[in-house]
Amino acid sequence: MTNIVLPIKQKDVYGGLAEITGLIRRDSDTLVIEYQVKDDVLGMFNSGVKVLELPLNHIHSVEVEKKWFVCDFEIYLNRLPSIQKPLVIRENCLSFRINKKDIEKARTIRTSLMIAISEKRLSDMDEDDDSLPDELNESYSNTGKPEDNSRNTNDNDGLKNILRDS
Repeated sequence: MTNIVLPIKQKDVYGGLAEITGLIRRDSDTLVIEYQVKDDVLGMFNSGVKVLELPLNHIHSVEVEKKWFVCDFEIYLNRLPSIQKPLVIRENCLSFRINKKDIEKARTIRTSLMIAISEKRLSDMDEDDDSLPDELNESYSNTGKPEDNSRNTNDNDGLKNILRDS
């Protein structure tokens, strides 16, 4: 996995008096957001660097939206993280502005994240299937329904005509 870093901004901080600038990158099983707050009025105040690590199982989906003059990198969450102010989360979406020149980086990160999230969900489903008792695992066919062959057969090992024989 190549470590791609995406520069981000969020301007709606403290009623427009400050902005967040930072970087997004993917680690093995987390999305790391490093950011700092800078006042937008005088440009004098800079906070220290803060780090938010989002586990992949907290992320529902990631979208990259290209608009007329701006591009957005949107992270839709299925669990709200415990974050320190001032990151802005609207409903379940953590949205950042990105430069148009970085849209390919954003799409690459999005693709990498969505593949990793899908693989994680599949492995979690496999673990859930493995946790079933052996009797249940054996009685379920590939369709996920219990096998019950006695209902549609007759004593002569042929198929039973349900309408005619009832």
